[in-house]
Amino acid sequence: MANLRQARAAQPHPSVAPRHAAGRFVVFSPARIEDAFYDPNQQVLQFLAIDGDDEAVIVRRTHAAHTPHALAALALALSGQHGPLKHVGGVLDWLGPTPVLHAWSCAADRLWSLDFAPAHPPAAAALAALPLGHADDIHAASPLEQHLLHQHRLCAAALHHGASALPAHWLADARQCARSLHDAGFQALAGQFLQLAQDLRDVAAQGLAVDASTALAERFAGLIGLRQLHADALV
Repeated sequence: MANLRQARAAQPHPSVAPRHAAGRFVVFSPARIEDAFYDPNQQVLQFLAIDGDDEAVIVRRTHAAHTPHALAALALALSGQHGPLKHVGGVLDWLGPTPVLHAWSCAADRLWSLDFAPAHPPAAAALAALPLGHADDIHAASPLEQHLLHQHRLCAAALHHGASALPAHWLADARQCARSLHDAGFQALAGQFLQLAQDLRDVAAQGLAVDASTALAERFAGLIGLRQLHADALV
């Protein structure tokens, strides 16, 4: 952990530095493992990997459809059936001062590449044996990512509720989010989001004609695509 913190201190702020996966890939060798659990709601396996100086890294792996057996393989590695966990490799992010390692591989007396883990009944049993818990929401570590995340949540709320049933505070939140995006340098995204918010306000007040619904849907889709381009540019 001391080495990781020293390396991080020498790096520029993540908001202005290119961040490539290869540059953030680390192999962590824990002295011990604590607090392993599975969150069935988020489909996340998480544990603390603690080094010899008693500093901890949050290690987690989230289920994905294209890697269906990754969580079970990681649970098997944690179970001790193949000896103590010796190494965990993955991509390192920082949530403020807290390091979060998104696991790609691990090693005990054998090696697991989690993306390519096959179906294995003992691994599935190891996952089922983990205690259940709640994984804290780990999202943006930089202010720019936080602005994009806020805008994403507001768009999700608009899709969920519909224009006629938006929460009373939604429009004010959207305007504030647009200002934050503009101040962060995302002027095009801020402008499109503010226009969409005003369109939704008009729909709520006047109703939406059938011939206007397609145009509004296209603007919404364009906004979501533009937001994704901004998010991809930060990775």
